[in-house]
Amino acid sequence: MGHTATTDLKLENIDEAARAIDPVFLDSPQFEDEQLCAALGRRVAVKVETANPIRSFKGRGASYLCRKLNPRMKVVCASAGNFGQAVAYAGRSRGMAVEVFVPSDVNPIKVKRMESFGAKVTISGADFDAAKQNARHEAAARSDSVFVEDGEDPAISEGAGTIGRELLRLGEIDTFVIPVGDGALITGIWSLGEAAFAEVQDHWGVS
Repeated sequence: MGHTATTDLKLENIDEAARAIDPVFLDSPQFEDEQLCAALGRRVAVKVETANPIRSFKGRGASYLCRKLNPRMKVVCASAGNFGQAVAYAGRSRGMAVEVFVPSDVNPIKVKRMESFGAKVTISGADFDAAKQNARHEAAARSDSVFVEDGEDPAISEGAGTIGRELLRLGEIDTFVIPVGDGALITGIWSLGEAAFAEVQDHWGVS
């Protein structure tokens, strides 16, 4: 999991991200799930983050991050699939070169997707940690490259935080159920909630 602190994020940047991110990733479908409402005895809303070209919420953070980077820089990252696809897609839209380091056991379908978005995919390392270390070294050795890591750069979390911004249109929310992974999504949504609802945050449950 990443280590971006909520104090590093800015509420105004989440608002800016909602204007800057590629529209293809914004305003994903969200609705009340009647079956879950009946089963749990409460109002349950579901947000669908697979209705976009990379079938993942990762495009939000990658899109916002790439808009903040120098377009002449090559973007280097490590990924098991989804983040690499997101960076590749966002980089292509900005005319930026992207290289994704992946572990040897990577899903070949995801490699093809990253390549279809214009990224150079380098298989390097037996596991994700090794691939990430090699990606970091590659970027450090070149003056025209920048290494980006999912869950570490505030812009990635701020982009992901736009999900929370959209969910709040439904009204007051008691509990978010969020996949954690590298932490960008939960950090972005929590920082938004913390800023917007500081007076009631002790009543929130975040799973």
